[in-house]
Amino acid sequence: MYPNYNNEIKLELLDTDNQVLDEKTINVQTDELPDTLLDVVKTAEYTQESAMGLLMVTGLRTPYIYAFDQAGDIRWYCSWQFEYYGAFPLANGNFLMEAEDVLMPNASMPNSPQFYEMDYLGRVYNAYFFPEGVHHEIKEKSLDGNFLIATNSNNGYEQDMIQEIDRETGQVIKSLNLTEIMEGCKYIDQDDWAHINTVSYDDDTDTILISPRNIHSGIRINWTTDEIEWILSDPVVWEGTEYEDKVLSPIGDINWHYEQHTVYEVKEDVDNDPKTIHIMLYDNHNITHRPVETYDNDDNSYVKLYTVNVEDKTVKLEHSYETVYSHITSNFIYEPEANRLFSICANLAKKTEGALGMIYEFDAETEEVINRYLISHRFYRAYNIEFDANKYAGKYELSDNYIKGDLSGPVAVETAKNITADKTIKNEVTLTMKDSILYLRAVDHGFTQLIFNGTDHTYVYDISSIKYMHQNGKNYKYSLPIPLNGLEIDTYSLSIMYDDDLYQIDQTITINK
Repeated sequence: MYPNYNNEIKLELLDTDNQVLDEKTINVQTDELPDTLLDVVKTAEYTQESAMGLLMVTGLRTPYIYAFDQAGDIRWYCSWQFEYYGAFPLANGNFLMEAEDVLMPNASMPNSPQFYEMDYLGRVYNAYFFPEGVHHEIKEKSLDGNFLIATNSNNGYEQDMIQEIDRETGQVIKSLNLTEIMEGCKYIDQDDWAHINTVSYDDDTDTILISPRNIHSGIRINWTTDEIEWILSDPVVWEGTEYEDKVLSPIGDINWHYEQHTVYEVKEDVDNDPKTIHIMLYDNHNITHRPVETYDNDDNSYVKLYTVNVEDKTVKLEHSYETVYSHITSNFIYEPEANRLFSICANLAKKTEGALGMIYEFDAETEEVINRYLISHRFYRAYNIEFDANKYAGKYELSDNYIKGDLSGPVAVETAKNITADKTIKNEVTLTMKDSILYLRAVDHGFTQLIFNGTDHTYVYDISSIKYMHQNGKNYKYSLPIPLNGLEIDTYSLSIMYDDDLYQIDQTITINK
């Protein structure tokens, strides 16, 4: 339906042969869009019918997550607030949505540890807690399968680890730490040296394909052995390193990608050659974090399709779709059946045609621009989504075990009871409870320990090992989730180590079961 419009809806009752037995027309008057969503999408070029269903725009500066149609009209939005990446669509027609105001500290930018699985009517089915938080990517390992997430080692480094999460329990099945795998590599020289922004799994080869943006590479890794199989990158990046022989050799001249996003394998057989595979990526095309001497100073961004012969370890550039310069975030959507390619330029370096985001729809074969849309704000990604009316007509049920996953909680300590302070902290810290989770709201990296002083038990929640690696931190507040289901029955007073000083919190917590 359209916003602020008296929508006329025709209902038909069909028999088993799809013959109309009865019909009725109803009118539904919809509300206006929020002011922040007015005029956020404009159609700049429209030459042919689009291959999109609805494009869902999400993340970063998006006022609300919303979906628009080929005419640029918003047809759905979610009023839930989020911090960074917003929503990740799932194969079952639901999506995973960041919890509002809930983050986990990191070496620099905190990440979201809590996500809700919900449908497009806003009904929640599961709540997932991810122990080190999530950045950039949640991807299903297979259709309706476990989750692969981009997360953090938090061992002085961030955005350097992949985890497989059991979808039914939320438990961590496996962690792959790129910092450990590439130990000794000269590029491990800063906290965010890798900046992994995508991960996907290929069942045929038991491998994952990751996109460590800050080393300008797509890397395929065996998921069982953790062995690096090959690297898609400008060979100059890896010259003189122990990984030089893993780099695919170029066939012909290639205008290489730099600081790319969304590196995925395209399963369609583009060249009718069973010996090759195809890799597509969004090439932001900049070298902000790691200069490369062969960089061409091209001021455009691209979506690029590579053909890789894994046996010969060669690569050639099949297609290059040129767009306006989008220096960070961004993604692509490939629709092979319609022969269309969407380039999602989510973060323009400068305002262009009054827009800070731009979406191109290309003819995938000719690289010709068919349609183009202007987005008024910067954002993270856009996804092509569809609604299943039958799904929403079904009964909604919330299971008893909808809370899944484990976060690190307070640890029992053998120490003197009643570790308390002489002074009380007030405005700097706020505590709230939901289910068995305590949410402590404070300034990022403001506290390092929370001490639970019971009559018979003492527990300490300690995050002092998560060091902030930058001198000028972001002075903002968020809620950090602390599970209390491991505490013994008792009444606890609370002390907090805040800004390297011990304070008493003027609240108590009673555990009675």
